[in-house]
Amino acid sequence: MASKQERAAQKARALSWADRLMFLGPIETRPLFGGWCFRLDGVTFASLMPGFAFRGDQTVAKDWQGRGAVQFTYTFPKTGKVSSMPYWIFSDEALANQDVFEGLAVQALAIARQSQNKS
Repeated sequence: MASKQERAAQKARALSWADRLMFLGPIETRPLFGGWCFRLDGVTFASLMPGFAFRGDQTVAKDWQGRGAVQFTYTFPKTGKVSSMPYWIFSDEALANQDVFEGLAVQALAIARQSQNKS
């Protein structure tokens, strides 16, 4: 379990990412499975776990992989089964340019909204 100091540092890092997303509107941050999620109007479109990840789908997968993003996977401890999640983790360097970051954020938000509308 993370110490109080580590949790505070993680929260500060999440709020820093949220500040970069404010161009979209009022971003809500929430703890999520040991990381943080970023929401706008009730739609989760990004997370910090510990790398920063945007929600994506097959329409952006090839482009995002070309930018060095790696799809988030989870291995179930009891079964060893690997599950792919609809999030792509980017390096901090890949997201350093604010224009690039904003373009990816717009794509991720659109994908998340579309996914929510299908449910």
